[in-house]
Amino acid sequence: MINESGILNINTKNLIYNYNFFKKLKKNIIVAPTIKANAYGLGDKRIYNLLLNQGCKHFFVATLNEGLKLNNKNKLIKIYVLNGLQNYMNWKKPILTDSGGYQIMSLSKFNKILEVDEISLSARIQAGIRGPDLESGLKQYGLTLRHFPQSFEHSTLGGWIATRSGGHFATLYTHIDDLVENISMVSPNGKMNSLRVPGSGAGPSPDRFMIGSEGSMGIITDAWVKLQKKPKFKATAGYLYSDFLSAA
Repeated sequence: MINESGILNINTKNLIYNYNFFKKLKKNIIVAPTIKANAYGLGDKRIYNLLLNQGCKHFFVATLNEGLKLNNKNKLIKIYVLNGLQNYMNWKKPILTDSGGYQIMSLSKFNKILEVDEISLSARIQAGIRGPDLESGLKQYGLTLRHFPQSFEHSTLGGWIATRSGGHFATLYTHIDDLVENISMVSPNGKMNSLRVPGSGAGPSPDRFMIGSEGSMGIITDAWVKLQKKPKFKATAGYLYSDFLSAA
């Protein structure tokens, strides 16, 4: 058996260099380091004070307790809590995070049903629309997407596609894969549109390339999805079992 151990040394001079490098990229840019998880073992207070001396005035932490631990009494210094950033910190700007350089963006204004094809039972819908609003908009046509993940009330069409969601309360079609006809996506290389056809066997499917990509390929802006006619009748039944094993 071979026992190996190693020590990872972080040169704080490099941290200072990186901070000043990003700071000089553009005028008036805000560079806000993330010092969650005890600054990844380096010591949050240590790194906080180190960058504070370099003129840094914006910091990100993961939890409220981490922010309070820094005991910041300088009103000019802003500490943002990532676990609640969009809800109560009122941060409206994109963020370059530590998770691979992705941007946190809101598509809340991309919330419209753009087209409805009542003949082919499909619709072109923007990615930022939430589940209840999507179903409410289709109701006037007597149609439904009938995709109901557990997060239905709070999640969006774009989120369903990007995470390849499953509708646990859906019937017939369980996964969003089966309901997507076309996807429009904005990527670093430009806009991508998959071909909207009833079916294709021409090589790899670009839809499958984008479904489940979770933002790694780009940002989904809208999609054509398959619809169903709303059920005319609905019945709910409950069953009572004597114990859990009998029900299972």
